[in-house]
Amino acid sequence: MTDLIRYMLEHLGCRHIRPANDTASLMHELDDCADQDPTNIPDIIISDWAMKPSTGLDLITWLRQHRQPALHYTRHSPSGLPSDVKIA
Repeated sequence: MTDLIRYMLEHLGCRHIRPANDTASLMHELDDCADQDPTNIPDIIISDWAMKPSTGLDLITWLRQHRQPALHYTRHSPSGLPSDVKIA
């Protein structure tokens, strides 16, 4: 799936695509970006709701707490369960 998304983004003109294998590495990378060069913060983050060991919800919670500058996000719940939609 990652390769397909990368392929689609490249053909849409995205040049700097940096995959993260897990939430912890993405959080670390975002902290480094904010500390070193705030203009290097990603324009878009695509996350899996059900990734492990941390979930997409964990990532959203972290983003809300750290209020990454110039980083906006949208939330969608693929499960369709009212409880998941409300949390998202």
